[in-house]
Amino acid sequence: MPFEPVTTLNSDPLIRVFFTGLLVIKPNAAHTTCEIFVHKIPRNHTSSIEIRVKRPNQPDVILARLLGPLEFAVPVPGSTVVDHGFIILTEQPAGIRGYDGPTTPPIESFRKAVDLSKLHPGKTAVHTPAARPSIHMNDGIFYSAETTHPDLEIELHRNGQFAQRATPFASLIAANIYNPSRVTWRQNGAPQQLLLGRLPAGFSYEIYVINEPLFEPRTDPPTPPHDELEEYYKILPQVPPEERFKEVFRKIPSGNFSEKRDDRGSSRTPCMAVIDNG
Repeated sequence: MPFEPVTTLNSDPLIRVFFTGLLVIKPNAAHTTCEIFVHKIPRNHTSSIEIRVKRPNQPDVILARLLGPLEFAVPVPGSTVVDHGFIILTEQPAGIRGYDGPTTPPIESFRKAVDLSKLHPGKTAVHTPAARPSIHMNDGIFYSAETTHPDLEIELHRNGQFAQRATPFASLIAANIYNPSRVTWRQNGAPQQLLLGRLPAGFSYEIYVINEPLFEPRTDPPTPPHDELEEYYKILPQVPPEERFKEVFRKIPSGNFSEKRDDRGSSRTPCMAVIDNG
């Protein structure tokens, strides 16, 4: 398992990284690093990264904001190739791990993440020109931070026929980092660095990696949910059309499901990041 499984998770990290939208999280075989591909093709999705300091009983401090496509930054240590646009290097890294312990709301097992390697074994190589510059990490315990609403039923169909149910699954993925880290990116052609060092008790950092629509207005009748798998297939050229799944939203419960998702600032349908654990 490329994500090394762990069954305990300290809920008080120095850094929390949240992933939502069209992102493919891919660890290396040795589970020492992780690449997060940023899907650039959909016109209605906009990528952004924001770094904040969370302070008890005070407003957040915004340290950095990156909007739109990343610029290629610098090589990671041990490499001469520049593939990444945002790099999180942790001091004394413990590698890339996946939480597989009991549910402690809002933390759930990383097994709930949509795994492309289970849907299409051996055919999940990403078309990198459409998904780089990417994000690089060398540490983190990944987990499911939010799952699809229990009242929403999603089926996967193939060639017009029912194949399997797909709920609940992770609609928001997070990773905890416990040691100081250095973040590197390129802004207007110049390399930038930010040290996320130790903080006073009760303070922490949060990094939001988002690749979603900026806003989807509520309509009456509600706009049908969009199919995120269809978007992912645009960067998965090895998956032939006859093997592709289609998301079918089979049940919008009474009480107006869209109202229940107004806690989301963007799409009220699952605009989920996925993993490639193959």
